[in-house]
Amino acid sequence: MKHHELEVLNDILSLFTKYLLLTWMIFLLNYFNIFLIYYYLFLHVCNRCGKSYKNKTSLSRHVHHECGISPQFKCVICTKQFKRRDRLKRHEKEVHSTQ
Repeated sequence: MKHHELEVLNDILSLFTKYLLLTWMIFLLNYFNIFLIYYYLFLHVCNRCGKSYKNKTSLSRHVHHECGISPQFKCVICTKQFKRRDRLKRHEKEVHSTQ
């Protein structure tokens, strides 16, 4: 190959590499933007601890009964503690129901 042909091939390769890089960057930006839109529109985040929930009711329950609150419900069998009564009842049913 002649020197001029090598330069043309090198230029084509350089342009193709830049095209691939640009395409990949656009894909990543779109993906990141979709993630941010989903995060801000469809997730509800606790201002205290940063936990996220799919619906507002779950966030409200977390804020009022869990976040920053010490466990109030204790299993009488194994003394494991829970912040919510329903979690204690589920624990008793799943862990101690066969005993």
